[in-house]
Amino acid sequence: MEITLNELQDICKYVFGQFLTKDFGLIENKNYELTVSGRMAMYFRDKLKCLENDQIFVDVEYNKYEKNEKLRFIEQNRSKDNKPIRPDIIIHIRNQQNCNLLYCELKRNSKRSGSDKLKV
Repeated sequence: MEITLNELQDICKYVFGQFLTKDFGLIENKNYELTVSGRMAMYFRDKLKCLENDQIFVDVEYNKYEKNEKLRFIEQNRSKDNKPIRPDIIIHIRNQQNCNLLYCELKRNSKRSGSDKLKV
């Protein structure tokens, strides 16, 4: 099953809407980021459960492919740099390096560090 960018955007809007409607108290009560991302991942999975037949999964704090670290590829000064990742939420094929449909980094507050911007 293929998902278009517009479909993925609609899914994200649905998930964020569900979270804000049903679970905003997690943010108000200053719960851990993992609690918030875990709840959002449940909404993604509910919306995308049909993809598991295609081996596409929604995972939280996932950092492996096979026995190796999962890497992201970034372009810095025209050279590629491999960095290990552990995204808050990832929708991907688990044992493949370059099959990531969505990579989410969640922050509880609006302070942004340079490393967070680089990750995303």
